[in-house]
Amino acid sequence: MNSVVNFRDIGGFPTQQGTSVKTGHFFRSGELVNVAQEEQQMLVEDYQIKRIYDFRSAAETQERPDDSIQGTNYLHIDILADIQAQTASLEGMLKTVGSPDAAMDMAYKEMVLSNSGRKGYQTFFENFLSYPQEAILFHCFAGKDRTGIGAALILSALGVEHSYILEDYLKTNEQRKAANEKIIAQYQANGTSSAEIQQLETMLYVKKEYLATALQAIEKEFGSVEGYLKEGLGLPLSAKKDMLSLYTKS
Repeated sequence: MNSVVNFRDIGGFPTQQGTSVKTGHFFRSGELVNVAQEEQQMLVEDYQIKRIYDFRSAAETQERPDDSIQGTNYLHIDILADIQAQTASLEGMLKTVGSPDAAMDMAYKEMVLSNSGRKGYQTFFENFLSYPQEAILFHCFAGKDRTGIGAALILSALGVEHSYILEDYLKTNEQRKAANEKIIAQYQANGTSSAEIQQLETMLYVKKEYLATALQAIEKEFGSVEGYLKEGLGLPLSAKKDMLSLYTKS
């Protein structure tokens, strides 16, 4: 995929039950904007993607709406709606934060603990579980933070060990390198200071500490990801069992 950045199937990982996550069900990426026609066809025909979940803010989707990809159903879920200062906006973060690492920590806690985050991921899980045979693609702007949490929750629910979840999460840094360098070059060309460029670089890449912040917040409030799915997202007890049956294989 050349026109879809940070695209991958999160299947294939082994689980603690001795099974593995099925491939061809869960795909993640960055925004679906200006996707080449032949790659739109690949998403639908080769990958059989039927449902697209967009985790970006209303402002992001208005400024850069997803392409309308024929043969797919689109659902917008604003994960960070409760954050007043739009931490999802690069410009907004550069203007409002003193420490980008602290801002990212805050954003990761908000993603899993805020009402909009919990309601958003609840809607996400409930929706894809309602269409269990359909392949899905979920994304945000860069496909790294809101999308990264979504992927981590799915893989955790399926019993994938943390080391593999982290492997998928950190793969973003490699897959977004060229796109990130292009963004940085644009800011440099506009005269952005070196200090702000450093802040920007922090926000464009993922760190294992960010994912740890979210998972620690979940563990503190709900005991485990399983507890989060039940108490935080309000999913039925059968959800985990259903997911294991649907999305893992021996």
